[in-house]
Amino acid sequence: MGGIAAQYRIGPSDLFSSSDLEADANTLKGQIEILDGLDWTKVSQGLFDSWQGFLSDWKRFYNDTFTTAWFGAGWNDSNRDQLIQLERRFIAFVAQWQQESGETFPGAVVDPSTGAKDTLGQHLSDQLGALTPGAWTATTIIVVIVVALVIWKEVA
Repeated sequence: MGGIAAQYRIGPSDLFSSSDLEADANTLKGQIEILDGLDWTKVSQGLFDSWQGFLSDWKRFYNDTFTTAWFGAGWNDSNRDQLIQLERRFIAFVAQWQQESGETFPGAVVDPSTGAKDTLGQHLSDQLGALTPGAWTATTIIVVIVVALVIWKEVA
């Protein structure tokens, strides 16, 4: 399918921002535009129809993620997971298009990302988790506070 000319920015265990997520989405967008501009008359109607469905899913994801909610896009694990699924689906379309058309995709196809559930929000949560008390500790603290308030009220 051609060599790797570009790479996705986000890999496993990487911190990533909304800008990183958008950069990866734009890498995929460039590849999608190349494939969409190729000759689809040599492939089956089923593949063409599936491609149109993919384009619809892609445009909805891109617009929803980077037009209306861009600022917080990097805080949402599901955005990254969905982009990875779109990357994988795209590679399958390239392979199927090449097989049915007998032509070679003219650009380099970027291997899909492997990162998942590794947003900045997730990393902060992981780091702060050690600082927050567990359920048993929190319950004990609340009981001690209530008992102290009851004793204080009776003394006062």
